[in-house]
Amino acid sequence: MSSIGPVELIIFVVFLVSPLLSIGAVIDALMKPDTRWATTDQNKTAWVVVLAVSIFLGPFGLAIAIVYFASIRPKLKQA
Repeated sequence: MSSIGPVELIIFVVFLVSPLLSIGAVIDALMKPDTRWATTDQNKTAWVVVLAVSIFLGPFGLAIAIVYFASIRPKLKQA
C-alpha cells in the first residue's frame, strides 16, 4: 500500500472543499434579499443556478464560488 503524496492530498482537498464552498455560496446567495440584488444589478436566480451547478464541477466550481465570495458578495453587503 502506498502513502498519499502531496499532489494527491491537494487534489483530495480541492474536490472536498469545492462542493462545500459552493453549497455555502448557494445558501449565502439565497439569504440575501432581492432588493440588494436589484441594487447591485445582479440576477439572483442566475447566480443561485450557477452556484448550484458548480457544486458538481470540481475545481471549476471552486473558481465560481471564489468569484461569488470575492466579487459579488461584497457588493451585496454594501447595498
